[in-house]
Amino acid sequence: MVTIFSAGGDRFTGVFEPGTYQVQISAEDAAGNFRDEDFLVTVLQGTPPPTNLICNYQVNATLDDNCQRFITPDMVLEGDFGCAQESDFRVHIATDDDPSNGNILDNALPVHLRGDLRQYRC
Repeated sequence: MVTIFSAGGDRFTGVFEPGTYQVQISAEDAAGNFRDEDFLVTVLQGTPPPTNLICNYQVNATLDDNCQRFITPDMVLEGDFGCAQESDFRVHIATDDDPSNGNILDNALPVHLRGDLRQYRC
């Protein structure tokens, strides 16, 4: 049995791995009436989709009037992100006129892409 406590109010939260858990609820009112209830909760988790990404070695980027382009991870990665999100990756433009402006392309490639799951270099 797992015991969880309320931080206040009538809401309880918990993070559980897949499995079956017995939940017991106890309540007492102002008059001293007490009641216990218990039930089972089953937590299921499907198989996560695989992360299957490769670098797109040829990216054509149209520059704006300032000769710049915002480069996103989705522009330099191809394939299935699986459970990964585009926000899990950070684009770093290796050779650029202004490296301080993040993933805005000012000049030329290559673009290096770093992710929290593993590192991809494109």
